[in-house]
Amino acid sequence: MFNQYLEGIRKLVIYGDGKKYMEKTRDLASVAKWKDGKVVDSYFNKILSINLSSEPKTARKENLNRKDNYYLTFKDDLFHERRTALYIHISEVDFEDLGEYVSMEHDGEKDYLYAYKVGFKHGATADIMHYERLNVADDWEIPEAEIAKGAKWSEHGRNCYYSLGNLRAKDGTVFNLIHRYFTTETISETYYTSEGYHKIEKDDSRKEREELAEVLSKALGKHISHYDIDSLLKVVNITIK
Repeated sequence: MFNQYLEGIRKLVIYGDGKKYMEKTRDLASVAKWKDGKVVDSYFNKILSINLSSEPKTARKENLNRKDNYYLTFKDDLFHERRTALYIHISEVDFEDLGEYVSMEHDGEKDYLYAYKVGFKHGATADIMHYERLNVADDWEIPEAEIAKGAKWSEHGRNCYYSLGNLRAKDGTVFNLIHRYFTTETISETYYTSEGYHKIEKDDSRKEREELAEVLSKALGKHISHYDIDSLLKVVNITIK
């Protein structure tokens, strides 16, 4: 068994049978869930390492017909540097393509992403954030047991206590102190998305606003957005001659 850390890895590819099942260059360490038909990222929780059946080898070129895990350097066009990609063979994971879903819907526009479920057959290690709301007396002090774990008064760190004043949660709970801390845990799966929107749908109203915005921008010699058109249409009628 080999413990593969994700630090330093700039591309993650799950491959096998001559094809790529998934390729990621962003949010490689994401710990996400599938909720209400969407991939929901925790943002704070991060994968530290993945357990693989064998240590990846170093390859000189991409070969999607291999049967092992390997590293491959690639050129990062954004930063003009050589980076490291990790190719994980499909046999290492339980992979499921969940198809496309509406990631965002706004202003007459629907943005689509692909979703993938990745189960780690040998487990993975992740940093998981915990969040507690406490209601304590003014003279309350951090328990010695927590101090021994590294707890401190701060808004930053792996184990911290801080106050934002007297607050009320949505469920009515009153609290005046927040305890935020991380634990390192074994996880069995996560969810990934495609790199960017592969499809954008706009309704007729949005298309009409964009057309009006383009015409007015040319006529006035300055940029007019569909947001501006939306505001104008609330008080005036606009038609194209």
